[in-house]
Amino acid sequence: MNSDKKQETYIKPSRVEILRSVTTSTALETGHSSEKLASSFEEKRKQYAHLRLAT
Repeated sequence: MNSDKKQETYIKPSRVEILRSVTTSTALETGHSSEKLASSFEEKRKQYAHLRLAT
């Protein structure tokens, strides 16, 4: 057995990186422009910014 395992660190993706990933994925699936989707997501984020997720 190999006892010299290296512990990998996890780097949390930024909000911008997540938004880019979701936008491009949605654009590929729906056929819509990623720029249009990104602006739509941003508008919705601003519209509902006062709401918080239940934890």
